[in-house]
Formats: sequence, C-alpha cells, structure tokens
Amino acid sequence: MAWVRYTNAGNRAVTRGGILVQPGDTQWIDDSYPVMAESLPSSLGNLTINDDGTIQIGGVSDALTVGANGSVRLNGAAMCWDDLRTPGHVVRTSGSSPPDVVGGFGGNAGLFALQFDGGTTVEEVFIDIQFPHTWQQGSVIYPHLHFSPVSTNSNDAVSRSIRFVMEYTWANVNDSFGAVSSYEMTAAFVPNVSQWKHLIAAGVGGIDGAGKRISSLLKCRLFRDPTHASDTYPQDVALNSFDIHYQVDSMGSTLEYTK
Repeated sequence: MAWVRYTNAGNRAVTRGGILVQPGDTQWIDDSYPVMAESLPSSLGNLTINDDGTIQIGGVSDALTVGANGSVRLNGAAMCWDDLRTPGHVVRTSGSSPPDVVGGFGGNAGLFALQFDGGTTVEEVFIDIQFPHTWQQGSVIYPHLHFSPVSTNSNDAVSRSIRFVMEYTWANVNDSFGAVSSYEMTAAFVPNVSQWKHLIAAGVGGIDGAGKRISSLLKCRLFRDPTHASDTYPQDVALNSFDIHYQVDSMGSTLEYTK
C-alpha cells in the first residue's frame, strides 16, 4: 500500500484509490488501488459534459444547459412559453371613459365583468406590466386579450369582428419612457353561437423586444373604439383578462438586476 496525495485538476469528479475526488479537491489515496473510470463519460446520448464544466442536454443549439455554477438556461427549441397575466378585475379604470362593471356574466347574476361598449363610446383601461427575470431578453412578445361577447345580437348568424388597441411605452430600468406606439388586436366570431364564449383577440407579428431587458416596464392604455370600420359587433364585450405571451429561457437571472 502506498498513500499519496492526489489533486483533481479536471472539471469532473473522478474515483482514485477507491475515493471520489471532486474537481479542485486534494485527497490522500491508496496508489496501489486500481484506477477507476471517471464518474461520467464526456458524452452520453444527448447529454454532454463540456471541458468548462457545463452540462448540455439536447442538441447543439436546442438544449438545456447547466452552467458550472449550477445556473440553468434553455436554448433554441428548449425554450418555453408563459403568460404575463392581467385579469380583468385588476386593471385600472380611472380614465375619462372606463367600461362599466356589469353583473350577469354567463347568465349568472352574481358574476361581474368589465364590459366595453359596442355603440359609439370609446372606453379604456390602464395596465402596467413588468417583465420577469425568466424572460428571454430582447425576444418578441405577443399581447392578446380574453373576452366574451355578451349578446347573440338578435340571433345574428353573420361573422362579426371586434378590435382592441393597446397604446404603450416601454422602458428599461434607468431609461426614459418615450412616445406611445400602438398594437391592434382583433377577433372574428358569429354572434348567435358565441354569447359568453371564451374568445381571444390577438395581433399579428407581436412586438419586437430588441434591446429590452428583465424588469423593463410597459405602461399601457387598452381601449375599444366601436365606431372603427374593423369593429362590426354592435354589442358590448366582457373583458376577462389581458395577457402577454413571452418566451422563457431560464429559471431566473443569475444576478439580482441583470441576466
């Protein structure tokens, strides 16, 4: 038996002298003990252990990566989607022309919802949205709203449409808010089979998030103009929720304010 000091200078745990030695550790080992294989091969199917200590599961560009510090990132097709949710009951209605809060949602006297006018009045609500640390910074976001038509419009069997507009200004922390931009969301439906249905109004192409980072803030005005040519449903609609689909590429940020 010959006891020697062994230092693991590699990036993976190894077994020497019957002892598991972590990277950077030094242990006294029995040099006469048969040398065992390293605890893991550098590649095993879709799992790769890189020389820098990172672990990659998946393909070259579509993978889950675990950093040497234990941080987790999703890349390419491994990224997933989530909703930034603003339920209808938490939006601000302190503007000059808010929608009415009306009972009878779904035919239930005790359920209330904000109802946007289908006649001639432009009604509005206000929403603030902060982007979470899980967001893939700079990626495209997709605002949309969940709504329900409140009437069959006298058993109307013709396809009708509604149109909502989100005016917004978007700024990173320590940047200034600028002039508003507009994003239009529409939906088509047949009133006589759509009363109280859960429907979605969405836009085309999303909003480019280039240059925007975690904790950036959207300040929004959401309104319906029932006199617009693209809004052909002459009845109220109930707002259920306003959401933004965004891509998730991590469990959060490695640092408190930066990613």
